[in-house]
Order: sequence, then structure tokens, then C-alpha cells
Amino acid sequence: MFASALLLLLLQGLVLPHLGVSLTISQQLLMEPAVYIPILMLWLFILLESILGMRYAQARWRTVVLRLLIIAIVPPSRMAMATHAPPGWIWLPIKGWQLRSKYLFERLERWLAIPMLLITLLIVPVVIIELFFQAEIAAYAELERYLHLATSLVWFAFAAEFILLVSVTPNKLTYCKQHWINIIIIILPLVAFLRTLVVVQMLKVNQAVKLLRAYRLRGLLMRTQRLALLLNLIDRVRQLNPERYLQVLREREQYTLKKLTKLRAQIRETEARAAKKRARRGR
Repeated sequence: MFASALLLLLLQGLVLPHLGVSLTISQQLLMEPAVYIPILMLWLFILLESILGMRYAQARWRTVVLRLLIIAIVPPSRMAMATHAPPGWIWLPIKGWQLRSKYLFERLERWLAIPMLLITLLIVPVVIIELFFQAEIAAYAELERYLHLATSLVWFAFAAEFILLVSVTPNKLTYCKQHWINIIIIILPLVAFLRTLVVVQMLKVNQAVKLLRAYRLRGLLMRTQRLALLLNLIDRVRQLNPERYLQVLREREQYTLKKLTKLRAQIRETEARAAKKRARRGR
């Protein structure tokens, strides 16, 4: 089921209009039976499996129904969600059933960091070609298709990573706030696909193209910074100058000590309030 949901997400990425040159390609692919029939079949297959899986559900009925609704609306979410999944558990390829935890989230994020950065780097040549080679794009249909494939691959990678990580993380709201650019990159093509919405009618295509291009580039910058943080690259560079690095470590120590002092004061204050409350109850 993981593979089916992943394949469906990939096909959806191909038919979505990623703005710019992708608008025409998207319309052509959407009319191809070889594309939209597999999408419908995968959607129905995932939905049917989820309905049948409700018989073996171990969670509360309300939770099971909510999972089914999410899978029905967003079938690729079946990659990390199942109606029959035990509470707090998630199934991952190779790893099997894993307990959702901060530790699992950190492991998965670190494992995905470098592959995601390499895929995201495709944004750079795509933007350069779209900006400076308009005549070549108009003259060569193959180049237009390659650009669409590249942007579809980037979208697919962002969407798959987001589904997995937001499903694993214990604090989903915090993760969404920290990765709001990823959400915009995922949502904009979906909004462009729903042309009948008032929002789409009010939004000019050229403005949307510039907006999405800016977010893609910013997403690349933020992903690079995130990778440096995950792999501790900044500290490794600083270690080349031991004296400077020692100063940085001492500054961190002072900052940590201040936070610790403040935390201890809050603990003592809370303990005093709790003791007073217990004393009043004892009376």
C-alpha cells in the first residue's frame, strides 16, 4: 500500500500544473487515458483497502473514521496512515511497524536530508532556463517536457517528505509552522489545478509563476541551512580554528547557564504554589 500511495502521488505530480511551461503539459497529460485511468484505479484501490481495513482497527471508532476521510480526500496520505494501524504506530518500508516518536522523526529527517537536498537542487537549473531561455523553450517541445518532469519531481519529493515527516512527528502543528514554505510549494499547484475557485480567477498566472519561483528558491536556501544544522557542518568548520571555536562554546555555556538558572527559578516558584495549594486543601 505504501508503494501504491507513492505511485499515485507521483502520477498526481505529473498531471498538476506547476505553472509556467507546465500549464500546457499538464492539460495534455490529464487528457491521456494512460495517465488518468491509473490515477482513478489507484485512488479506488486505496480507498477500498482502507474501508476493508476498518474491520481490524484497534483505535477508537471516531479516529478510524477520521483516518478514512483523510485517505479518501488525500489518498497519498496512505503512505503513512492506515485505518487499521495500532494507535501511535506507523509502517515504514524496510523498518516495518515503528512507534511514532521524536527519535524516529530525527532519524527519518536525517536520512532524507541529503537526497532531498539533491532533488531540490533541480530548482536552480529550472529557474535559470525559465528566466533566460524562453525562445529555446518555445522552439523545442522536448525542453518543455523536461522542465515539467523536473518540477514534477521536485513537487513529488516535497510532498512525499512532508507526508512522512508530519505523520511521524509528535508535534504536527510545530512542524507545519517551521516548514510553511514546503506547504506553499505543495499547495500552489493544487490551487492552480482547481481553476474554478475564485482565488484562482483573481490570481494572474504570471504573478503565480513568480510567486512559486521565489518560494522554490527560498525553500532551497532553507533546506541547505537545515542540512547544515542536521549534519553539524557549521561546528565542523568552526573547529578548524580552535581558539574561535572555544570562544563560541563558552558563549553557548553562558547562554545555557542563564536558561538553566531561569528554569530552576520557575521550578521553585511552581513548587511553592503547589505546596500552598496542597496546604489549603489540607485545611
